[in-house]
Amino acid sequence: SQITLKKQTEAKADPRIGLKNKAEPTTTKFKMHNDRKNYRSKK
Repeated sequence: SQITLKKQTEAKADPRIGLKNKAEPTTTKFKMHNDRKNYRSKK
């Protein structure tokens, strides 16, 4: 929860980041991409 809090503070510091995160959560997208890559390498 500390990470989320930090992200929220960062978003408040820079409103553009906050808007971007609302439009598309890049962290989730990035995680999914990494999971897919790891899955492929496991095979």
